[in-house]
Amino acid sequence: MTPAELVTELQRRGLEVDEDDLTEWRRVRLLPELKKRGRGALGKDYFWAEHDIIERAVLVKKSLDGGHSVAGTLFALWIKGYAVEPEYIRDTWFRLSAAQQKRVDKQLSKAQNPSKAQDPSDAKGHIAIETSRKGLFHLNHKVLSIAFALPILALGIPQAIDSALWIFSGESRDQLGAANPSTANASTVAIGWLELAGNWLYDPRATIRAGVMRLRLVSAPGAADLKQSAMLQRSISDLIRGLQQTPANAVGWAALAAAQLDAGNELNAKDALRASILLGNFDPDLSLWRSALGLRLWAHLDADDREMWSEQVRIAWDHQSNDLLALARANNGPGLIIIRHALSTQPGRLDDFDRALQQK
Repeated sequence: MTPAELVTELQRRGLEVDEDDLTEWRRVRLLPELKKRGRGALGKDYFWAEHDIIERAVLVKKSLDGGHSVAGTLFALWIKGYAVEPEYIRDTWFRLSAAQQKRVDKQLSKAQNPSKAQDPSDAKGHIAIETSRKGLFHLNHKVLSIAFALPILALGIPQAIDSALWIFSGESRDQLGAANPSTANASTVAIGWLELAGNWLYDPRATIRAGVMRLRLVSAPGAADLKQSAMLQRSISDLIRGLQQTPANAVGWAALAAAQLDAGNELNAKDALRASILLGNFDPDLSLWRSALGLRLWAHLDADDREMWSEQVRIAWDHQSNDLLALARANNGPGLIIIRHALSTQPGRLDDFDRALQQK
């Protein structure tokens, strides 16, 4: 999704945001850096590939509008499970801890100074002064610090374990659709670690990634006999379970479409493909995969589905032209006709495609 598209989507939701706001949010790490992809003489495209970028931007906007600081908003993002660099969370934690310490010290100062406390005749003021005289506020100081730290530890320890399991698997939360490890054994080991993260720590992204990797093992050359195997069913189960916890995951829906196709469930596959496109229409990293799935599901797509799919073909041509050419050559015949029709909305684009198709 490009900055302009994100601004349009946020404004559609009633949030007043412009591209300068997005630039500032990136500068202070509230939003991730833009990815870029070269287009030769046409320059470069700048976009976010994260599938939760809209929800993240909505959270940032509402948090800042609610009077929260950048530090507090960063912390909220981390608590919600968004990717935030560890050093920024550490610095945020120190700042929040320092602010809490100042508030505690201010309360102590008032309580220990009778001239600034309430009138002793007032019951609450009397209790505060007597508590201070007995030295119990020193205990309260410690209790307050511990009380503030315990929720952070309770949240931080599972996140640290979750991060460690991802590291052990050799995977990344932000690349759910990335290629598998180079060997089947390495993939199997990675899947094991991801399933621990998914089952123990309820990390739906790990469960989805495990499902994607199982699907690719099943779909690998020479694995045709595994199409209806327990591994394929396990892949579908992982993907459905992960999507039940995080339904707005476009990668997970695309993978589920592919898995359901391999299992012979075309109608379920069609519904999953539609969900993937609706949840993240502009995603160059998914457009080619969706284009390939749409070719296999063409007979089951209605007019709206086909129009949405055609847009994926156009995005794939703009960002992965060589891969789309390879897909067209592999589907020479009806598939090629369908791809050409999708590109025909702009004659110049179709001309470029036809010229490239003739080249070897």
